[in-house]
Amino acid sequence: MPKTTSTTATQKLETQKMEIDFELQKISMGIDDVKEKQDEMANDVKKIKDAVYHHDQGIYSRLKEIETWKKSIQKAMWMVASTTIGLVIVTIWKLITK
Repeated sequence: MPKTTSTTATQKLETQKMEIDFELQKISMGIDDVKEKQDEMANDVKKIKDAVYHHDQGIYSRLKEIETWKKSIQKAMWMVASTTIGLVIVTIWKLITK
């Protein structure tokens, strides 16, 4: 009888060892998947960082160009508005003084 008990115990241990090995393989594959996803995320973050901070084509660079353009257009608009108001005043003055 002792041999059967030890054989059964050995078989149980072997079965448990195989189950543990299988679970460890699943965990290892999961870790590998996480590593791959982490690498993909790192690449995506790098691309986003480049899109935002690139010195020639990044968002900040484009915003700076737009702000510069806006300032120059605002100056031109004020000049046009001032000239138009001046011309209206001169025209009204000429109509009144005739």
